[in-house]
Amino acid sequence: MRKQIIFIGLFIFLVNVCFPQANKSVALPDSVNAINYLRLAEKYRQTDIYASTLFAEKAIEDGYDKKYLPAVVRGNIVLGRIQEEKNKTADAYKYYQKAFRTALDIKDSSLISLCYQSIGVIYKRLELYSKSVEYLTKALRFSRQKRNDITQTISCKNILGHVLMDWFDKTKNKRYFEAALENYTSSLNLSNHYKIRNSINNGYVNLANAYMHYYTHFGNENFIQKSIRLSYQGVNYCIQNKHPDWMLVHNLNIGEANFERMQMDSAIFYYKKAAALNDQLKLGSWNEAINKDLAMAYKFKGDYENATKCILQAINDGVKYHGTPLAADYRILSELYALKNNHAGALDAYRDFIRIENKDKNVKQTLDLERLQVEYEIGFKDREIIFLNQEKKIIEEKLSKNKIATYLAITVAILVILIAVFFYNNSVNFKRAKELSDSARVMQEQFLANTSHEIRTPMNGIQGMVNLLLDSKITNEQRQQLETIKNSSEHLLRIINDLLDLSKIKAGKIEFESTVFNVEQTMNLLRELMEPMAQTKGITYEVNIEESAKGFYSGDVIRLEQILINLISNAVKFTIKGGIKVNVTATYLNDEEKMLNFMISDTGIGIPSKKLNIVFESFVQLENAGSRKFGGTGLGLSITKQLVELQNGKISVDSKVGKGSEFSFSIPYKVAYGQDDIKEKKHRVSSEKRLNNKRFLVIEDNEINQKVILSTLQSWDAKCVLVSSAVEGFEQLMNNDFDLILMDIELPVLNGWDATQYIRLKFKAPKKDIPIIALTAYASESDRNKCLQSGMNEVVTKPFNAEELYVKINNLLFSKDKLEEVVLKQNNSNTNLFEELEKKYVDNREGLLEIYNLYITELPIYIEELEALKVAKDKDGIKKQIHKMKSPLGLVASAELLSWLNQLQQVEVLDNTKQRNLLITKVIEQTRFIENEIAKRLSNS
Repeated sequence: MRKQIIFIGLFIFLVNVCFPQANKSVALPDSVNAINYLRLAEKYRQTDIYASTLFAEKAIEDGYDKKYLPAVVRGNIVLGRIQEEKNKTADAYKYYQKAFRTALDIKDSSLISLCYQSIGVIYKRLELYSKSVEYLTKALRFSRQKRNDITQTISCKNILGHVLMDWFDKTKNKRYFEAALENYTSSLNLSNHYKIRNSINNGYVNLANAYMHYYTHFGNENFIQKSIRLSYQGVNYCIQNKHPDWMLVHNLNIGEANFERMQMDSAIFYYKKAAALNDQLKLGSWNEAINKDLAMAYKFKGDYENATKCILQAINDGVKYHGTPLAADYRILSELYALKNNHAGALDAYRDFIRIENKDKNVKQTLDLERLQVEYEIGFKDREIIFLNQEKKIIEEKLSKNKIATYLAITVAILVILIAVFFYNNSVNFKRAKELSDSARVMQEQFLANTSHEIRTPMNGIQGMVNLLLDSKITNEQRQQLETIKNSSEHLLRIINDLLDLSKIKAGKIEFESTVFNVEQTMNLLRELMEPMAQTKGITYEVNIEESAKGFYSGDVIRLEQILINLISNAVKFTIKGGIKVNVTATYLNDEEKMLNFMISDTGIGIPSKKLNIVFESFVQLENAGSRKFGGTGLGLSITKQLVELQNGKISVDSKVGKGSEFSFSIPYKVAYGQDDIKEKKHRVSSEKRLNNKRFLVIEDNEINQKVILSTLQSWDAKCVLVSSAVEGFEQLMNNDFDLILMDIELPVLNGWDATQYIRLKFKAPKKDIPIIALTAYASESDRNKCLQSGMNEVVTKPFNAEELYVKINNLLFSKDKLEEVVLKQNNSNTNLFEELEKKYVDNREGLLEIYNLYITELPIYIEELEALKVAKDKDGIKKQIHKMKSPLGLVASAELLSWLNQLQQVEVLDNTKQRNLLITKVIEQTRFIENEIAKRLSNS
């Protein structure tokens, strides 16, 4: 019932959004234009598929002839919906892709949004909810680009809400319900603001259904009350706007809510009100649903006679209005007959239920089998004739051979078969044993990972609710109790993280990233996290960074922070009075590397001398069992030691009982030259136009990146073709010749790795050998190796350095004449990043303004989406959003902002709620600053 209401409301709304009604003047088919063809295609889509298809194809043809490409987009969408209603999902998807490519060509954000929306609905049908949400979110973003296209925005929010509700129904994950509720509420608010009456009514229906779904799964009485109140508001709205036809759905919803609460008299009352409205308005298509609801209510009330009458009427209405009764109606009838002890009638009804339910499937299977049988019989007859002729020849040849030779051959064959079977059984047993061993190891690792994840999820919920309670008005005793719960949950999460890290290290799956970081910034961030812990215990916290250690380094800053947090947390935990000191020094290993030395000393309880040799072993604790005061798993120091040594470092400890401990560790890092460095090395771009007449294919879907790449290449007199997806790139490559391809990794439908493999395997020489450079925001060594393994020739990390890109292009196109590295002169000025960007575009002011305008459009969306993901605590979504922001922001971001973005892509940071939220807040603030700075520069221009 609920699904029928949602589907009908969604269908009516989509028709209103996608195909506005033309004037009512009748025109002959041979004189109508593309818009009228579309109107007719939509009109006949439910009644005459052949006519609808014909008119949609005419609209596409007329759109091409008259160069009215919006008609081509909408025509393909109609054809896609026809295929979708025929359950031909793959064919529907192909039409939507055609529509999407055309919409991109004409750069119509409204049509692009509509295409994304249609593809999102396809993924919804396939129950690929994650992909559906991704495409509907894109549809929502593009719908916002046209402020007058508010109906498309409302439509996207409603469909996104439907997808999230389906996801909630399947997984019972309340997060999806909350997200659906947010979209429905936003849609209703927009509808009220713009006074779109039909959308307002749909908003009440959607919210009422959502709360009813929640009550069905979890039984919260507040939610069913909210559902009923929203339906009453919908009724009042219909009365005010004189739309009695809309009231029917609201009365059905109120009846269904009372049915869920097992208040059958109230349910029957509202079902009958809906039936009266249905009779008054002569909306025959609702008869079957209303009578079925009445039958179910009478059945639960125990009035089997009225229930039977209603379900029989529902069956008749199904035949009358749908052409066939619904299988579910016969199932209900069978149950009612059984309750009335009419077992013969129950059996007959159940048979009808099975017959109708399997009818379509059986018809399709029968037709497929018949077709296959005919094909088989024709082929079989041909093969039979060939076989008989061959057999005749074989028999004649065998009769002429010696019988002894025949027997000998048979004996040898039998021996060969026996030997083969023997070796096969041995190999199978060996392979099976190995598989069982590998499977046991993988299951152990997977169990540990899954268990830690499943525990972490509810623990995050516990911590969140405790924090909310601590912010409320409570007694001192309650506050102490809540602090105990909070400390216990944080302790448990630390144990889980330690176990997960240990499993990664043992499996050899731990990876180290290489990013640029500043020691002072890193220590300041740690101070914000660790100093409050020390202050709570009444102890001091001091940090000293010597001049030799200050500056920028290249390495895994997240693992460095993890090591420091483990050691400093231990120091705070075991220190009762006094304080903690952190000292940082550095020594040069060579011109390009330094050894960073960290010393964490405390005035705590100290470590007994007999335990100094085993303190870094797994599961070792400083206290004796039965007398533990401080707790812990004994994994923190073991993990710390392994993280240090895996980075070619060393760690040691010196301690005295009662006086304190001193942990020292050293890790080598490459020196990364920052803004004040005098040894900065770059590739100088030759003034000679080396790329003149070279043709480049650029495959990139981000608008800001598209503009920057094109402007850079065109400044070197290169000829460029730009596409937004791998499929479009394949089409260009088939029809044109190129010297080099620049390939993004995160592309719609097909990623850059798979696209490269497709080019290398499917295209013929010389096109399959065209040099390909990856342009990607992925910066780890493993990602670089993956690019090279997929067939790419080079990798350039976004935000890319123009000089680096030029040298790598030159090396691939002119391998016999490589550019040399040169040392540029010292630049002591703290150059503003905006000024650097403007210097690059000094001869292309229009291009610079276009980039700035793209920033003004995109940055508010980035901020809005990141804030929403922060509230939703969607760690996977945050990671994807940061990846999307990293490349465009890199053009104007400070080293500090880039460091924050890199940290937010690390699993450990995302799992740490406090650190994650702190970094997100800083990123949002810095992004707003960039947005304001760009706005100032635009106003001054």
